[in-house]
Amino acid sequence: SLAERASAFMQLQNFAPLKIHLLLPLASIGGLNLLLRAVVVGAEVCIDDKLITDRSMLSLMPSQVKNLSSEKLTDLSKAGCVLIGGEKIDAQLERLVTEYGLSAQYAYGMSEAGGTLALRSQNSIGYSFLPDVSFKVRDDARLLVRNSLLNDYLLTDDFVVVNEDNQIVEISRGSRIINRGGFKYSLDCLESKILKLTGENEVVCIKISAPRWGEVPVCFFSSQTLDTISLDSLPVYERPKVAFLEQIPYSKSGKIDYVKLEKTALKYLV
Repeated sequence: SLAERASAFMQLQNFAPLKIHLLLPLASIGGLNLLLRAVVVGAEVCIDDKLITDRSMLSLMPSQVKNLSSEKLTDLSKAGCVLIGGEKIDAQLERLVTEYGLSAQYAYGMSEAGGTLALRSQNSIGYSFLPDVSFKVRDDARLLVRNSLLNDYLLTDDFVVVNEDNQIVEISRGSRIINRGGFKYSLDCLESKILKLTGENEVVCIKISAPRWGEVPVCFFSSQTLDTISLDSLPVYERPKVAFLEQIPYSKSGKIDYVKLEKTALKYLV
């Protein structure tokens, strides 16, 4: 049941909050899971982020964290646990977590499996799966998961990197894997590389079809002062087409609007 899943989450987290701040919509699996966790540990549920204490738990999407003011981020640093998930974790987010000293846990999960499946702390190497979760990795690196809600293994659309200790150290959505001339890699990893190379605060990479390479990356920047020469140090198959936007588009739910970006790329770059 979902209650068992909430209990499994708390067992792994080893943190019993006195107050859970509900910043995610109840219609989402994340919001529902937060309510269930509150029931499991008997915590007070708040619908705002006021009076954050070291016994508070919050759950936000990366875009919510990145849009907070410095004052709000400082307040957020008082929380005992800040769960971050629902979309990709990028270098910009990790910089904010480090700069403001947030007690962050990066969450990986899916609605069809009842929410959170694994957590990764800021300083850990890999993901720790909840006690009720088991996983397998296919030869093609696709992830299969099973938990107390699933009778059998569920084949996800996600691809993983596993280290020698059988720890999953990287998870990428299948839609974020690009195949360029036979070289497969994660667009999320490419974004992290580019942020480190350029020193930019934000970049979003997508893929479009191309006759010669099969697929090519297109990277959108909001800065017009980008030094594209630094991108020449990337392997040939990772070098992207570059586009500039005044603002990266987001959907109403706070996630990056990839559909709008794909239309923009096809309109101006192909």
